[in-house]
Amino acid sequence: MPYTTIHWVKLEKRLLNDHKFIALSETGQLMYLKFLMVAAETFNKIPKKTCIIRLLFRTTLTDTEIKKHIKEIKKMFPKFKENKHYFYFEEFETKHNWVSPGSSQIIPKDVQEEDKEEEKNKKKIKRREDINIIIDDLNNIIKSAYKSDTPKTQELIYARFKDGFSIQDFKTVHRKMAKAWGVDNKMRQYLRPQTLYSNKFESYLNRPDDLKISASGAKTYQAGQDWLKDKREKENAK
Repeated sequence: MPYTTIHWVKLEKRLLNDHKFIALSETGQLMYLKFLMVAAETFNKIPKKTCIIRLLFRTTLTDTEIKKHIKEIKKMFPKFKENKHYFYFEEFETKHNWVSPGSSQIIPKDVQEEDKEEEKNKKKIKRREDINIIIDDLNNIIKSAYKSDTPKTQELIYARFKDGFSIQDFKTVHRKMAKAWGVDNKMRQYLRPQTLYSNKFESYLNRPDDLKISASGAKTYQAGQDWLKDKREKENAK
């Protein structure tokens, strides 16, 4: 899970030796910690109604007891404040990891690295899945059995992804080149990842489809071919 989606508050171990924390009753200490956690959940806007606090804290304390402990917390921790609508902590941005838009608060470098590594691994998994889809499609079109985990095949596909081509582009190349080379005994051998996914990939992708010739057009074309053949024969006979 990305770091930025996890809400936590910083609880320093020196708090155990903090005279202000020690001065609180045990219930007051527990409520102080709960206030910190609820502040993280409510973006530092803790409802003031005791009935809501009781629900959030999952406590059986009475309204009077809750108010009593809030009073002692406010006395010992002046940065725990209230306004007309809610309780809040001053400088709370130093105690949690939530980063508001435009904030200068910095996410710890080690955690940033963990997030980057996690995202990198996710991309690798996604790319492997994409490669499986591409090779499965090729095998299905040309009735072959190429493997998706062959290093050279993966390298070529990664390179084409880096060039900005999509899975659909690969599928288009499979169909175009199978149609162009599939019936040619000489070219059929090149229906393979090493050739199809090479630097010529873009030219294969943009290869014009074969034009369909009408019956009259075919007749005219054949007449032209016969004329050329007859002309060559006459020239060779001289």
